[in-house]
Amino acid sequence: MSYSPMNDAVLAGVPRLLDDLQKLLETHDHADILFLVGREETAFYAHRLLLNARYVIVMMYLSLISNINT
Repeated sequence: MSYSPMNDAVLAGVPRLLDDLQKLLETHDHADILFLVGREETAFYAHRLLLNARYVIVMMYLSLISNINT
C-alpha cells in the first residue's frame, strides 16, 4: 500500500473511536442486551449493533432465542 495523506487522516480518528467504544463498555445507558455469565451470573451488558457487526454466530443465537420467546 502506498503512502497517502488521506491514510493519516483516517488513522488519526482511531484513538477516539477506541475511546468511544471503551465508554460503551463502561456504561450501560444504551445497552440492549444483558448476558449473565458464570455461576455467579455476573452481568455483562452489550450492544446488539456491535455484536451484529462483530459476531455473526452470537447474533444467530440471539435471533433463535428471540423467535422462541415470541
